[in-house]
Amino acid sequence: SVWAEPEVKYFLWVYFLLISCTCTFLLLGLFVAVVTGTFKRVREGQGAAAFANKVMAMEAILDKSMASSAVGSRGESAFMMQGRQKDDERAEAAFQHAAFRMLFSGWFQNLSALAILVHCGFMSFDEKHNPTPMVNQDAVGVAYQVLCAFFVVELALRGVAYGTISAFWEERYNRVEIALVVLHIVGLVISNEFLVLLPSVRLYKLMRYFPTLEALLQSAIASGKSILNLILFIMVFILCFAVTGRYIFQDTMDTRQSFSSFYVAMLTIFQLLTGDSWSSVVYNAMASRDSYYSQIFAAFFIMIWFIYSKLIISNLFVAVIIEN
Repeated sequence: SVWAEPEVKYFLWVYFLLISCTCTFLLLGLFVAVVTGTFKRVREGQGAAAFANKVMAMEAILDKSMASSAVGSRGESAFMMQGRQKDDERAEAAFQHAAFRMLFSGWFQNLSALAILVHCGFMSFDEKHNPTPMVNQDAVGVAYQVLCAFFVVELALRGVAYGTISAFWEERYNRVEIALVVLHIVGLVISNEFLVLLPSVRLYKLMRYFPTLEALLQSAIASGKSILNLILFIMVFILCFAVTGRYIFQDTMDTRQSFSSFYVAMLTIFQLLTGDSWSSVVYNAMASRDSYYSQIFAAFFIMIWFIYSKLIISNLFVAVIIEN
């Protein structure tokens, strides 16, 4: 358009820029706002019922805990004369407190981060298949063993700091650390390179030095379950539209984007979901029809899925991440 009308090219630049900005930022932003608001209201409605159930469960746990405390107090009064149990509890509490303070102290956190960096550094020099490695591979193996021992000690220190096995197991990081330590030990025993290099995922612990990146990582992890449910929801709709298109068009579209088989129909629906050459699919669907009204219906079917997937389903991902 700019080259066709050189006299008003500056006006056309501004005009198309305004159209692009309006359609890209304003209209799509409005769709995101509408979907997010609706999603939030649904979550709040479900959250009220979930909160009521949670309060009832907490009250039951509290009643059980109070009953156990009453029983424990009677038992303690019976053994108060001896004093052994009380002294043991004090010693355990002091030991647990010392382990807790050491584990979450600044110097130990920095030491743990340094161990992770050194571990990943030795992994980068792991060149067992290289005939001329830069670093002695025996030294790399010794470093693996020493650092694995350090992480075992750190894990044991965490177990002491949390006090009980249930409290220790409730923490997601502790479960991940147990898996990494066990897999690392197994990798060293059986000389499996993959298991030995797997603990490099500990690098995510260094995110605490970058609060913004840590917040983004936590948001992505928190959204994982919801995004998985959303993907399953999208797959159901893709399946429904692919089967419907298979019955409507069958073998009438002589192009690569068609509904000639279930597999090709799934690919065509996915292509419309991504927005890749969606207009060509519309024109090919219209060309496969004979009458005027059937062409309108074919275009209507394709456009319904394109609009629904592009403006609603795609923005559901944004809504899920915002809500989490």
